[in-house]
Amino acid sequence: MWKKVDDEKLCIWYRTENGGHWRLGRTNDYYYLAQAPSNSLLPPMLGWVNAKDVYNGQYRRLANRDAIDPVPQMWAREGKKTGSLIVSGAGAAEINGEYIQTGKYHERNQYNQVKDPSFYLWYRREEGGHWRLGKSSNYWYINRSGTKDPPSSGWELAKSVFGGRYRAHNNNATNPAPTIALNPS
Repeated sequence: MWKKVDDEKLCIWYRTENGGHWRLGRTNDYYYLAQAPSNSLLPPMLGWVNAKDVYNGQYRRLANRDAIDPVPQMWAREGKKTGSLIVSGAGAAEINGEYIQTGKYHERNQYNQVKDPSFYLWYRREEGGHWRLGKSSNYWYINRSGTKDPPSSGWELAKSVFGGRYRAHNNNATNPAPTIALNPS
């Protein structure tokens, strides 16, 4: 998820439903959508449409009524390049793979998996601060570290952390927990 520099409530993020699409706006109040395949790591430059006009109005209740045409075009701006991370050894094999930095969340780098960008590695401030690994509302592993960068070890099954009071954890996650390393290439 990318956030607007001068208004952190506005952001761009990817969702997997309806074949996959990017959203632009606020989390439950967005303006525009752009269809893209699940291997899309970056939002498309063109192809954005008014959210209230797509998928037979399925998203009309979440679409911001103030969205107007013309729809936006994105322009790439090269920023600082960073190394990718390799997540390995997780009992939930779909978690394993290469993750690239795609933005910031709660003042820490956020990463998305290369093979399936709906998988995130991100930091949350709640409960004294912790890292999550999985999908935004369905995460597999947690690390109770407040470190600036994702920790390499110490990951736990999300369902067993914080007394199980977070219902967004994935019940299919299994041990062993993953390890994370900087990609050497």
